[in-house]
Amino acid sequence: MSRFRFTRRAEGDLVSIRIHALKTWGAEQTIRYVADLRACCQMLADNPEAGRACEDIRRGLRRMEHGRHVIFYRPDAEGILISRVLHQRMLPRRYPID
Repeated sequence: MSRFRFTRRAEGDLVSIRIHALKTWGAEQTIRYVADLRACCQMLADNPEAGRACEDIRRGLRRMEHGRHVIFYRPDAEGILISRVLHQRMLPRRYPID
């Protein structure tokens, strides 16, 4: 099983997602959504080519939609490094992607 890791910005994105989800949907649905998001990250670590390339944003960067969020990541020797987890309405060019 390959690993997935988060940049500091991606960790911050997850905190924001949790806060918003708790306020909007409550604890049970937030726990489920975040668990599903992490399962998607593991699937990407195991199958890094599953996401679409987005070389126009950054070389080697890939993306995968999950629910209302987009996971931006780069494959590496250990699995994947997740750069950002942005809401689908957020334009990636406006947010720094490591």
